[in-house]
Amino acid sequence: MLAILFLIGAAIVGVCLVRRVMRSLLDGAEQILWGIVIGWVLSTVGVYLIARWQAQLTHKLMIVATIVLLVIAAIMIVLELRKPSNSQPILVWRRHYSGLALVLVIFTPVYWRLFSSHMFAPGDGGVYSGGGAFYDLSFHSALATSFLYGKNFPPIYPLLPPEPLLYPFLPAFQLSMLMGAGFGLRGALLLTSMVLALATTGLFYSFGLRVTRDQKAAALATILFLLNGGFGFIYFFSDWWKSGKSLVQFWNTLDVNYAAYPDRGIYWLNLINLFPAQRSFLFGVPIGLLVFSIFAIVWQRWHESPHDKIDQANLPSTRTLMLVAGVLTGLLPWFHTHTYIAVGLISVVLFAFRPKVSWVYFWLPAVIVALPNLIPLAQHASGGTVLRLLPGWLGHHESSYARYLVRDFGLTFVLAIPAWFVAPRAWKKFYLAFLAVFIFALSVNVSPSSFDNGKLLYYWNVFNSVIVAWLLIRFAKRNWQRVLAAVVALMCVTTGIVALQEENHKWARVFSDQDIAVADFVRANTAPRSLFLIGPVYDQPVLCLAGRAVLMAPTTWLWSHGYDFREREADVRRIYAGTSDALELLRYYKVDYVYLSDAEPKILHADDSFFDRNFAVEYRNGGVTIYDVHRSPTGAIISNEPYAGTLNEPAPRELAARLDRDPYPLFVEFPRTSFFIYRLFRASYGRIPQRDEFLEAMREIDRGVFKGKPGWKDQIEANRISLLNNWTDSQAFKQFYDGKSNADFVNTLLTNAALNWSDSYRDELIKSLDANRTSRQAALLQVVEDSSFFKREYNAAYVLMQYFGYLRRNPDDPPDKDFSGLIFWRDNLDTWSDYPNISRAFVESIEYNNLKPIP
Repeated sequence: MLAILFLIGAAIVGVCLVRRVMRSLLDGAEQILWGIVIGWVLSTVGVYLIARWQAQLTHKLMIVATIVLLVIAAIMIVLELRKPSNSQPILVWRRHYSGLALVLVIFTPVYWRLFSSHMFAPGDGGVYSGGGAFYDLSFHSALATSFLYGKNFPPIYPLLPPEPLLYPFLPAFQLSMLMGAGFGLRGALLLTSMVLALATTGLFYSFGLRVTRDQKAAALATILFLLNGGFGFIYFFSDWWKSGKSLVQFWNTLDVNYAAYPDRGIYWLNLINLFPAQRSFLFGVPIGLLVFSIFAIVWQRWHESPHDKIDQANLPSTRTLMLVAGVLTGLLPWFHTHTYIAVGLISVVLFAFRPKVSWVYFWLPAVIVALPNLIPLAQHASGGTVLRLLPGWLGHHESSYARYLVRDFGLTFVLAIPAWFVAPRAWKKFYLAFLAVFIFALSVNVSPSSFDNGKLLYYWNVFNSVIVAWLLIRFAKRNWQRVLAAVVALMCVTTGIVALQEENHKWARVFSDQDIAVADFVRANTAPRSLFLIGPVYDQPVLCLAGRAVLMAPTTWLWSHGYDFREREADVRRIYAGTSDALELLRYYKVDYVYLSDAEPKILHADDSFFDRNFAVEYRNGGVTIYDVHRSPTGAIISNEPYAGTLNEPAPRELAARLDRDPYPLFVEFPRTSFFIYRLFRASYGRIPQRDEFLEAMREIDRGVFKGKPGWKDQIEANRISLLNNWTDSQAFKQFYDGKSNADFVNTLLTNAALNWSDSYRDELIKSLDANRTSRQAALLQVVEDSSFFKREYNAAYVLMQYFGYLRRNPDDPPDKDFSGLIFWRDNLDTWSDYPNISRAFVESIEYNNLKPIP
C-alpha cells in the first residue's frame, strides 16, 4: 500500500506541476500523462539524493518520502481548487480522446500479456522470464537490490567493483524504492512498466496529434511506431510455406524473431519487445517524447505567420518551455543515455535551421544538470571501445546497402520519401532533425555493443511514423484508396506483430526456489557491502536477488557496458580451481564469501575440496555451498578485516609475473608491448612469432611493470629500449643479418614487413646506415613503427594474442591445422572493430572453458 501511495503522490505532484506551467497548452489527458512521467522522474531523483546522503535506502525513508509527497500533493490540489473558475478543467472528454482510447485499448492487453509473463512470473519451482528479459531483467534486479540490500551508496558497479556505476541506474533505483516501501520485485516491475508503457503510448499519440491535428493520423502513427519492423514478415511467410504446417500451427509454435534475424541481415528489434528487457528505455522514451513535444510547440510558434498567431498572453513563454525541456534532458543520463544523445542531436539540427537565443535556455540545464554524469561517461568512452566510427552500422558489410536498409527498416522507410515531399514546409525541416539521428546511428557507434545503436533509430522513427501515417490518412480518401492504405499500413506492422508473438513464446525459469532461499539467507546473514566470488551465470541469486557485489559477473554484461573484464577473468578461474596462488588471490581482492553450486565445476573447473580444506561453510543446501573466507573449517578467525571489499581498489601487480597464467598482460598498452614484439618478429624474420619465443620477449618488456603504479608507463618505455638492444644483439638476429650489406638489410626488412617505400626514402635510410649516422637498431625501429605496417598488422596481432593468452597455443596448433581461425577473427575485427568482443568470444569458447588453469 505504501508503494502505491508513493506513486500516486508523485503522479499528483507531477500533474500539478504540469498544470502550473503548461495548463494552457495541454489538455487534461496530456496533463495526466505528462504528470505521471515528470512526477515519477522527479520523485526518483529526490529519494535517490536523500538515500545517497544517508548512505542507505530504508523503509523508514520511504514512509517519510511518501508522507512528504502526499502533503505536497494535498497543498498543490488545494491551490489548484482556489484558482479562478475559468481555469481549464482536467476531467473533460474531448473529441480527439477517441483516438487515444483506441490505441490504449489496442496496446493494454499486448503490454499485459508480455509483462506478466516476462517479469519474474511465478511458476513451477521458481520464477520465470523469457527472451531478452531473461538476461536483462536479472541485471536490473542486481542494480535494484544492490541499493536496497547492498547499501550501494555512492553507487559502484556491483558486477565489477569498485568500478563506478555509469549505467543509467535510476530506473532500477525506482524499483528498489518501491521494494523498500513494501512491494515485491515482480509487483514493482509490473505496475511501473504497465503505467510507463501506457504513458508512452498516450504521449506518442498526443505528439502525433499536435503535429498532424488529425486523430486518425495520430492513432495510426502510434501503431506504426510501436509495431515497427522491416520486411522480416516475408521470411515468416516463406518459412511457414516450407514448414508444411497450417498457418495456425506455425503461428502457435513460432520460434524465430523476424524483426531481429541476423542470419538474414535483419537487426532492428521491435520496440515493444525491448520494453520488458530494457527498463531504462521505459523511462527514456516518454521523457524524450515530452522534450520532442516541447520542440514541436516551439517550432510551430516560430513558423506561424503574424495573422495566424494566437494570443500568447496566457501561454508559457518559449524560454520557459525550453527551460523545462532542458531540465528533463539534463536528467536523461541517469535514466537513458541513448535518449540524451538523440535529443541533443535533434536540438543541434533544429538550432541550425532556427538559430534562436531561446536554445540557450534549453542547452544550459541540459548540460549542467547532466554534467556530473557526463564527465565520468566521457572518460569511460575515451578508450575507443565505446565511441567509434562504424559507417553503415550492422549492414556495412552487405553487398547492397540499399537493400539492407529497406529490408531492415521496412515499408515506413520507403514511404518516408513521398511523405516528406507532401508534408508542410515547416515539418519538413523538423523531420530532417530526426533524420540526422538516423544518419548518425548508422555512422557512429555509441555503445560497446554495436547492436545497441538501434536504440537511437527508434527516435528517428518517432517523426518518421508521424509523417508516414499522415501520408496514408491523406491518401485514404476513396474506397479503393482506403483498402490500399490499409494494406500498406498492415505491411508496415506485420513484422512487429509476428515478433511479439514469437517473444510471447519465450519462457524459461530464471531463479529456482532454491535460488530464492539462498538469496534470503545471504540478505539475512551477510554484511550488505560484503564481496562474493561467483561463477559467470546470469541467474545468480547472490548478485541479482540479494544485492551483494561480486568479484566478476558474466563477461557479456561487462562487455556490453564497456568494462574491461580481462584483468579479473583468469584470477576468478584460478581461485575456483584452487591453484597455488588461489589463497593469495582471495586476500588480494579481499573476497568475503565464495559461492559454489553445480555451475562452477562445469564452467570453471571448481575444486570444492580446496574450499572445504581452507574455509568454514556458512551455508550448504540443495547443491549450493557458501564459504566464509574469514574463517577456517574449525571456525577459527583467519582475518579480522572488515566486510568492505567493494570499497577496495586492488593493488598493482607486476605484469611479467602473470604472463604464464593470465592473458591480461598481453593487452596492457598493447601497441607498445605485445604488438611491438609482433612487429619485431614480422619485420626481422617475415613471420609471426611462436608462443614460447613471444612470451620470452614479453617477460622482458613487462619486467618491473606494475600497472597503475606511478611511472609504470616510463618503465615500459625503458624495457622497450632494452628489448630492442638485446634483439639486434641476439644470436638469431646476427646470424640472419650479419652477412648482409646495409642495402640488403633494409630491403629484407621492407620485404618482411611487406612495405613499399619510395626509392628515395629507402635510399636515404641506406645512405644513413652506410655513413654510420643511423644504427641497424634504429633502422629496424623505423620500419617497425611505419604507420601503414602498424595499421595493416594490428588486427592480426590482436587476434594472435587471444590464441597465446586464452587458448595457450599457436593458431595453427591442434585442433586447428592452419591459420584459418586467425584469419576468420582478423576479418571479423576488420569488419566490426569490436576488440573487447573478440576477447569475449575466446573467453566463452568451448576450448578455453575446457582448459584447466595452470596449477
